[in-house]
Amino acid sequence: MAHLVDCVKLCQGSILDGVDWGQGESNPLSIVLTYDCDIINDKASYIILAALIPAKPTIVTSKEYLSRIQGYNNGEISKEKWKKIKEFIEGYIYNKGVTRYYFIDPHPILDAPYLLVDFQHIMSIPFDQSNQLETIAQLPSPYKEQMMVQFASYAARIPVDREEDTTPIVSDIVSPIRQKNSDSI
Repeated sequence: MAHLVDCVKLCQGSILDGVDWGQGESNPLSIVLTYDCDIINDKASYIILAALIPAKPTIVTSKEYLSRIQGYNNGEISKEKWKKIKEFIEGYIYNKGVTRYYFIDPHPILDAPYLLVDFQHIMSIPFDQSNQLETIAQLPSPYKEQMMVQFASYAARIPVDREEDTTPIVSDIVSPIRQKNSDSI
């Protein structure tokens, strides 16, 4: 799980405050996506940033999460449902199978909720404006590299049509096991 460390200089993985995302006083924190080599070698005319958004409201309002909690009673769910929810959320925590976001635990460096780097909430600012921003923390190695691999995977994915009904494929792969006929007991 990615944790933050203290940092004072602007570099890849720097957490910044003061970026105007056009959301008034509720502007999110930002993280630098621009490569260190471009910053160090003065090759960056612009700094690429992604917004850091609170993880909990994003996860608990997702269709995938809501489908997993259907039928819970008085705040309690079965062990089987708990296991499925835990595995789902661990996909975010360990950055597995969730390409749009990258999970960050800001504690104890920042007094903030768990955060997600949102690869759909991106902006560039002129490099010369970056000195007006406050660097408040740093995502250390190897986490910043892991974040960049995930960003590259997300940004470079090729959209392809998917089979709507994968039942024949799944049945073929798991054969001789088959789904129990719901009509028989």
